[in-house]
Amino acid sequence: MTLKFQKLEEDYLSLLTEFNTTKCKLECKTDSLLILSQELEKCRLEKDQYKLMADQLRTRYSALKRRVEGWGPSLIGVYDVDGLKCEREKSLVQMLVELKDRNKMLKYENMDLKQRLEDTMGDIKILREEISKRNADCTQEFLSANYVPFSQKETLVKQLETQKLKWAQLTKDLESVLDEKEELITARDQYRHKFERLNQQMNYVLRGDQQKPVDIDGVLMDNKYLHDELNR
Repeated sequence: MTLKFQKLEEDYLSLLTEFNTTKCKLECKTDSLLILSQELEKCRLEKDQYKLMADQLRTRYSALKRRVEGWGPSLIGVYDVDGLKCEREKSLVQMLVELKDRNKMLKYENMDLKQRLEDTMGDIKILREEISKRNADCTQEFLSANYVPFSQKETLVKQLETQKLKWAQLTKDLESVLDEKEELITARDQYRHKFERLNQQMNYVLRGDQQKPVDIDGVLMDNKYLHDELNR
């Protein structure tokens, strides 16, 4: 019976370990999906912001370009600031130069953003491959011959817990029975010794022995009484 309960306890611990491992895998997948969603949302927001900035810049650039083109067929004279005849023209040309510098800066920022997006997509690809691998492992585990459904595992765990409680109760009952057995053995030995002493005294009487029989039980009782008195 002990071996049986030991085997049940080992199965219980094995199922509990497998349950914790599955739970840990599920939490890892959940965290990975959450990180993936956050990265995608962040990239989407950055893309929308830069797209809006690029559209605004393109609109301003087109408007200034149309205004400058209205001055003549060539823009060479426009960039000749010294040749301009009024402050308004100088201001427009300065705005155009600043706009071109800003456009160049945005191009570099756009290139940096594209690189970051590629890096993020690479990380996302790695995460997807890892998730696919984990899903494949879970599928393989599901298709394996030793796979046990979660509901059945839960039922087995409850049964094992019940059997463990029964085993503990049986162990306690067994210890109680063993203690009672020891008490019975002690009482049996006492009665056997008493029987032997009485039998010996009976033999003295039957043989007509003139020696006065000694009440050994009385002596033992007196000895016990005196011993208790001394211990007080």
